[in-house]
Amino acid sequence: MINNSFLLGQEPTEITETDEIEAQIADNITVEDIQLSDYEKSLRNFKYFNLGFKGDELAANFSSCGDRAAYWYYLELETYTIKLSYGNGEQNTFNSTLFTQNTTDVLHICTDVTENIYYFILWKQEQFPSWSDFGLGFLQNLLANVLRMNYINDKLTALREETELTGVDNSDKEWYYIGVIVRLLIVFDPITDELTRT
Repeated sequence: MINNSFLLGQEPTEITETDEIEAQIADNITVEDIQLSDYEKSLRNFKYFNLGFKGDELAANFSSCGDRAAYWYYLELETYTIKLSYGNGEQNTFNSTLFTQNTTDVLHICTDVTENIYYFILWKQEQFPSWSDFGLGFLQNLLANVLRMNYINDKLTALREETELTGVDNSDKEWYYIGVIVRLLIVFDPITDELTRT
C-alpha cells in the first residue's frame, strides 16, 4: 500500500500494518550504556519519536532539524556560555560571530521544516471543503484507530510501570509510541464519497 501524502518531490513510502510491527520496533530498542548524556538521550528520544511520527514524510529535513537543534541546545549553547566567561573582548567577538552563524544554520533548517509542514497543511486543507468535513474526517480517523490507540495506551502504561518498578529507562520506547499517536491524530484523510452516500 502506498502513502499518497508525500510532498515536494519526495518518493512514496510504504505503509506497514502497524500493531505487530510497532511492537517489534519498540521492543528492539535497546541502550546498553545507561550513562548517556542529556544530549545523547535527547537524540535517541527524538530519533524514536521521528520513527513513530514519520516526520520526514511531512518535511524532508525534519530529522536534520531535530538533530541540529539538540546539538545547538546541549552543546553549542553551553560551550558559548563557557567561552564568554573566560574570553577577552576579541575572543568573545569571534565566538559570538561563530555562535550566531551556527544559530542561523539551525534556524535555516528548522524554518525550512516549518515551511514544508505549512505547505502540507495547505495541501490537506484543500481536501476538506468545510470545517464539517474536517470534523467528520477527524472523527472517522479516531473511530478507525480506537483499538490501535487503546493498544498503544496499554503499552505506554506498561512501560511506565516497568520504569517505576525496575528503574529501566523506557523513554525511547515511550517517545516512539507518542510519535505514533501524534501522527494518528494529525494526519488523516477526508471521508470518501462512497462513505458519505451510505
